[in-house]
Amino acid sequence: MDRSINSYIDVMKALGIGTQKKFECWYEKYLQGRENMNFNMDGFTWDDAQIGFDYEFAEVTDTVTAMATYLDIYSQAVARGREIPMRTIAGYIPRQKRYETKDENDYRTEAVQAQKLAGVAELRGESPYRDIKDYFSKNLLEFAGDFPASHAQSITYQVGQMKSNFSLDLTDVNNPNGIVGVSFKAKAPAENTIMGEYYTVDADGNVTYDTTKRPIQDYNKFLNKLLFDGTYGAVEVEADEWSFLTFMGHPDIVRAIGYLEIKGLFISAKDNDEADARASEAGAHILAVDGNDTAIMIGFFKRIFKKISEVKLHNEMVAVATLNETTKKFEYPLLRAFNEHVMLFRPTGNIGTMKNVTPMRPDSSYLYSWMFEKRGIMDYWYDPKTKTQHWESELTVLAVPNRPKKLHRIVIGKAAKTVATRPVQGGGGTE
Repeated sequence: MDRSINSYIDVMKALGIGTQKKFECWYEKYLQGRENMNFNMDGFTWDDAQIGFDYEFAEVTDTVTAMATYLDIYSQAVARGREIPMRTIAGYIPRQKRYETKDENDYRTEAVQAQKLAGVAELRGESPYRDIKDYFSKNLLEFAGDFPASHAQSITYQVGQMKSNFSLDLTDVNNPNGIVGVSFKAKAPAENTIMGEYYTVDADGNVTYDTTKRPIQDYNKFLNKLLFDGTYGAVEVEADEWSFLTFMGHPDIVRAIGYLEIKGLFISAKDNDEADARASEAGAHILAVDGNDTAIMIGFFKRIFKKISEVKLHNEMVAVATLNETTKKFEYPLLRAFNEHVMLFRPTGNIGTMKNVTPMRPDSSYLYSWMFEKRGIMDYWYDPKTKTQHWESELTVLAVPNRPKKLHRIVIGKAAKTVATRPVQGGGGTE
């Protein structure tokens, strides 16, 4: 093994990242791409960074342009003012952090493996330095790459929760070892949540449909009301993919699919009951063949509900680090960023902003690099007394809907119990 590499400081120097400028360049070259890992903030845009943690802004409102007034040729029109009620949205932006250490024991474990690599290189008659340097470089990249990636997951979860839960609720489940019992509301009105509950999922994942309910009738009534005054614009739907495909299996939807595919059923059938039966049979056959083909099912959904302009489905999963008190080891259960059993209806385009706070440091004694275009920061420092490396990152950000009154959701199903294979989050969180 190359004796010149006998500490973490030597490792950093060997990799060419022992100075501030080189550390920044190293991050930009090798780690910046991890900021996009499992990253989804669709519908939200970054706001300008601010100094304080409190935010306040005026809710985006729709203006109505009235017709001109008919008058005789000698009369003066009455001057008009824009008396638009302004609703202020305010709140607090939370900080998220990740902190890791690497001490002497961690280095020795890596050094033992590096020594084995050196032995193999010497047997080949080669210099071991290249293999050792590559080994430490790979380990360091994997270790450090988790910092921007973890913040990307947090943003994805924030946005998914604001859209599907109308709230980011910090609990022991999604924020272990952090603050709990705090909720950041989307400020969507309570009446913007409709309890459809067209199916129920039991503990084994079996689905039972409520055949007494008519989702097509409910949706059309809802959409007609939503679009009545012409100010809403194009309607976009978002849902968890599994929940969407489950919803498409409701008998009411299945029958509609059959009618879409077999023309003239009313003419060829002797009565409505026979037509419905044949349509249901045809729809069931289509679902048996293509029921898991997302693109085909979206196509049927948009043909049934012609007022829907776009459908976006979610599969994003985020990991949570939870300490097992029995084994004293960390476990990483997965959560869905966008809740199951919920269908969001929103205008197309921008529906919110990512409020963020500029990171600050009282001095520059640590090595650091900016993350997320200077909205976050990643620090590195070494404590020679404890022979420990310290790595820490922070990002102060909150997904805030700026058109909360335009956000509507239908709870399309419910779980009898939490399904073990699919962590399910509740449909609450309205104000």
